[in-house]
Amino acid sequence: MRTLLLGAIALIGPITPLAAQGWIEIERSQVPGNQNPAVIRTSSEVHTTIEGRVARVEVEEQFRNSGGGLAEGHYLYPLPGEAVFQNFSLWMGQQELRGEMMNAEQARGIYEEIVRRKKDPALLSLAGHGLVRAQVFPIQPGETRKVVLRYTLLLDRVGDALRLRYALGSRGGESGEWRLTLPGGDDFGVPYSPTHPIRTVGRDGDIVIDTRSGGDIELFLPLHRGLVGTSVLTHAVSNEDGYLMLLLSPSAVDEGAVVPRDLTLVVDVSGSMSGVKMDQARAALHQALGTLRSADRFRLIAFSSGIREFRSGFALATGPNLAAAREFIDGLAADGGTNISGALETALGSAVAEDRLPLVIFLTDGIPSVGEQQPDRIAAAAAGRIGRARIFTVGVGHDVNTYLLDRLAKEGHGSAEYVAPGADVEVAVGQLMG
Repeated sequence: MRTLLLGAIALIGPITPLAAQGWIEIERSQVPGNQNPAVIRTSSEVHTTIEGRVARVEVEEQFRNSGGGLAEGHYLYPLPGEAVFQNFSLWMGQQELRGEMMNAEQARGIYEEIVRRKKDPALLSLAGHGLVRAQVFPIQPGETRKVVLRYTLLLDRVGDALRLRYALGSRGGESGEWRLTLPGGDDFGVPYSPTHPIRTVGRDGDIVIDTRSGGDIELFLPLHRGLVGTSVLTHAVSNEDGYLMLLLSPSAVDEGAVVPRDLTLVVDVSGSMSGVKMDQARAALHQALGTLRSADRFRLIAFSSGIREFRSGFALATGPNLAAAREFIDGLAADGGTNISGALETALGSAVAEDRLPLVIFLTDGIPSVGEQQPDRIAAAAAGRIGRARIFTVGVGHDVNTYLLDRLAKEGHGSAEYVAPGADVEVAVGQLMG
C-alpha cells in the first residue's frame, strides 16, 4: 500500500472543478512534441445508502489519458462541508493505493494555489470544504485509473421530509448512475426529486438517476408522520466502547404557542445580482414578509458597496409597514461591490428582547470585495455580535464563498442553503421560513 502526499505543490496543468466531483490535476507531463496529455473522466457511479438520517456515500470514478503524452498529477475530490470521510482507494491496474484526507485549512491552501496559477476564482467557493488528494503515478496514453471513496453525511430535515443533495457539476456526457438504497419498513413515503426524473429498479426498489445530463441532484424522502421522529445509528469498534447517535424530531407545536419573531432580511444587491437573480431575490423577500404574523417584527437590509436599510431598527408587521416594505423591495437595484462585513455588522447590531426569537436570513451570490475580505475575520467579528440570533444563509450560484456562509450558519445555530444558477431562490428562502 502507498499513502498519498499531503504537502502543497505547484499545480500547473488544466483543471476542471466539478462541484463535489473529483478531477485529476496534471502536475507533470512527458510530452513528445505537442501531444498534450488529456485526462478525462469516463464514468462515475455513486451509491448512497440511508440509515435513519445518515447517508453513506460510495463514489467510483474512472479516468483515461486520451492524449498522446505521459501524464502525472493528483486526484482531487472536495468533500461536502457536512461530510465525514471514511476511506479512499486509487487503483493502478491491480494495485490499490490508499488515500487520506486534508482538513479544511490544509485544503484551502491547495484551492488558493490553483486560483493563483489558473486565475479561476470560482474554485474559491470550495474553500472550507475538506479535500481528498492522491498522487496519480504516470498514466500512459490510453491507460485508465479507477478511484473509489466513501463518506457519510447527516441529512437535512425540511418540514416532514429528509433532503439529500449531491453535486454532479457540469458533466461531459460520460456514462454514470446515481443509486439510492432505502431501508426496509415504513420509515419513508414515496421519494421525489424536483431536479431529475427518478426510477426504481430491482427487488429492493432502489432509486436510480441517470447522471449524464448533469446538474445537482436534490431528492426528498417524506417521513411518515408521528408524534416524535426517532432515528438511532450505532457504531462498534473491536475492544473499544461503542458509540450511538440518537436523533429526536418532535412534531410541530400548536401555533398559539409560537414565540414572536424578530426577522432580519439581508440581501445582496451588488452588480452581479442583476437580472433574473435580482427578480428572484425580490420575490423571495416578498414571500418572507408574507410569513410574518401580527406580533412579529422585521428589518430589511440591502447591501452592495454600501448599506441601505428600510428603516432604522425593527418595524412591527402591520399592514402599512408591510406595504411600505414591499415598495422598498420593488425599488431595489443591483449595482456595486459586495460588502458582506458591513452588512453583517448592521444586521447584528440591534438589541433583541428576551421574549422574542431573533432570526437572520442572509442572501448573497458572491465573495467579499469591499471592506473586510478575509472569511475568518468576517466570521469571527460576526460571532462576537450574534448573541441569541439564529442565522440562515442562502448562497446563489457557483461563486459564493461556501466556507464563510457555512461558518456563519454554524456560529448562528442555523443552516446554509445553496441555489444553483437558474434554480429558484424563492423556494430556498421559503424552506427556511417553513
